Amino acid sequence: MRNKLVTAATCLILAGCAASTGVSLLPGEKDDQGQQNETGAVVVLDPGSEQDIRVIDQANSRSGVKGSRVAVKSVTPEVLEAKYGALLTTLPRKPKTILLYFKPNSLELVDPSKIDEVTSEISSREGADIQIVGHTDTTGDGPLNDEVSTNRAKAVITLLAEKGVDISIARASGRGERELRVPTGDNIANDENRRVEITVR
Repeated sequence: MRNKLVTAATCLILAGCAASTGVSLLPGEKDDQGQQNETGAVVVLDPGSEQDIRVIDQANSRSGVKGSRVAVKSVTPEVLEAKYGALLTTLPRKPKTILLYFKPNSLELVDPSKIDEVTSEISSREGADIQIVGHTDTTGDGPLNDEVSTNRAKAVITLLAEKGVDISIARASGRGERELRVPTGDNIANDENRRVEITVR
């Protein structure tokens, strides 16, 4: 919700009601690299013509909508935090994706200690859910790479089980060479494409 309090696809349709509607937009949440994500937006529609009256997309703002009138005013982040901070603390944490890389033609991790980062992230979340997706580079043929990528995902599940993780909360799948992290031609070895992506929610 802090990431996108409302999404860009959200519409507010006014039915000529006398009461006004308030919309607050917070700044987008920072991603794993510390970059600011975009704020979401609300489109206010006229129910008669179905035309846009206004797009509300200004971060750190409070908008009042009444009839066909939309008034937007800036609000300091501190004011919004004071008003919505308690609500935001109850929201679930955003998912985190951790990458594990594999040695060529192998189910062996390049850095075995990296699995500890995964278990730490899982243990820090109550009711965690884990999605594990294996990938390969473009060496080898498609069907073989599908099998290798699935086996890499299963190998990670085995490692997590050895660390005491309840693997019933994990789902594993393989994507072969269909979702390359680094686009390459065919039969190109690439360290970053030989990976498993673990998303913890």
